[in-house]
Amino acid sequence: MSEPSSHDPSPVPSPQPPAPATRVRYRVLAIFCIAAAIGYIQRYAINYLNDAIRFDVGLNKDQMGWVMFSFFMAYAAMMLPSGWIADRFGSRRMLAACALLWSIATALMATAENLAGLVTVWAVMGAAQAGLFPSAVIGLRRWLPATRRALASGMLASFMNVGAVLSPLAAGALVENADFTWREVFVCLAAPGVVWAVWYYAWYRDRPQDHRGVNAAELAVIGSRIEDRGSRDEGEGSRTKGGGLRSEDGEDGAPLGSSTVLSLNPRSPILNPSPSILNPPSSTPVWLVLSTSPRMWLICAQHFLRAAAQVFFGTWFATFLRESPGMSADDVDWASSLPPMMLIAGSLVGGVVSDWLLRATGSRRVSRQGLAVVNLLLCAAMFFVAATVDDIWTRVWLICAGCFFMTIGGVSSYTITMDLGGAYVATVFSAMNMFGSLGSAAFPKYVGWLVHQTGNWDYVLYSIVAIYLVAAACWAAINPNGSLFERASDE
Repeated sequence: MSEPSSHDPSPVPSPQPPAPATRVRYRVLAIFCIAAAIGYIQRYAINYLNDAIRFDVGLNKDQMGWVMFSFFMAYAAMMLPSGWIADRFGSRRMLAACALLWSIATALMATAENLAGLVTVWAVMGAAQAGLFPSAVIGLRRWLPATRRALASGMLASFMNVGAVLSPLAAGALVENADFTWREVFVCLAAPGVVWAVWYYAWYRDRPQDHRGVNAAELAVIGSRIEDRGSRDEGEGSRTKGGGLRSEDGEDGAPLGSSTVLSLNPRSPILNPSPSILNPPSSTPVWLVLSTSPRMWLICAQHFLRAAAQVFFGTWFATFLRESPGMSADDVDWASSLPPMMLIAGSLVGGVVSDWLLRATGSRRVSRQGLAVVNLLLCAAMFFVAATVDDIWTRVWLICAGCFFMTIGGVSSYTITMDLGGAYVATVFSAMNMFGSLGSAAFPKYVGWLVHQTGNWDYVLYSIVAIYLVAAACWAAINPNGSLFERASDE
């Protein structure tokens, strides 16, 4: 019997395939979307409960207007401080504290017995909600690659509108089915916000590598970047030689461009952003950089204009419909629900299209700036035609089409702050959103004055056309490359 040869090779174990990337980043997106929906359900409940509050407390419409005004003024006043705090301390602490505070304020509405009490509590609500979106955008920028930012922005905007749609349904169900008073409704609606704040603080982490559910493959996906040719994205790693397209999502297994960069370095600035958050990219103070930046002024101007026109649908649109010939009460209810649906759909479509264009072209000029300009011009065209036709339902559908195009382009507003904000995304977003709040406060006043002076709603539609044309011009002048904190190079 022969002995086994000493030269027989030992069996070599086959290498283990790399583990697929975990998907915690999508749960992060979901948790921010839930926060947006909860915040808007609580914020918009006062619209449904308006008459009950006025009757119980003994207020007239003008006094109730001051309650509404207190929210928006506190919201605008706290927008910049909220952005700075979110940049300084991160989303986890900031958003958990804000959600807890605005939910407590929602519950405290039940204790208000007079105008002063309502104004005070609702102003606290507005101040606390100012921290929602600055905290969300900085979290999304840290957790999502560049070619998922627009989709994330679109989903965030969609869930805002979902909350606005669900708010009267939730409040109405509690009043009509459970026989709740307006005070009990506020207490009930506060509860989900408290639960969310505790859950969020316990589960969320500011840095992806600090989350125990994230593996190395997902860190590589999050750390990858897609950039414009010849542009630099401050604080987020180097670009490929000569610029060009970078892969965003290694989970597909297919490169999106000529080179794929997947960094597993846990010290990558995108995965470990705290040093850049604490220190400015240059010796110039952040506020001075932003206040003297032409791009920042254009970003703020376009958001002021878009927010001003969009608020028409939450303020005067139902009145416009009621005063149009041939509209019954049921017609008004149905037609009033259409623009919010278009806002939800347009936000989602805009996010998908913007990210697809970025992956396909590697260009922010096409995927961010170009998408905004084209769709704002289409929106202006829809409103112009609506102002010239007589049939009210033709007008309604044209206006809905305008809403759809507007929100497709509007996704770029959120995304551009993440693209250009560098280490100060929340501060940049807050500055932009503060101007949006001012536009939202100003335009309803203008509409009331214009209709009172002319008695003609067509002039309102023509005003919206002009607003969107100027907003498109602002976008056409914005350089979407580089960072607000450094000289960006053109394509």
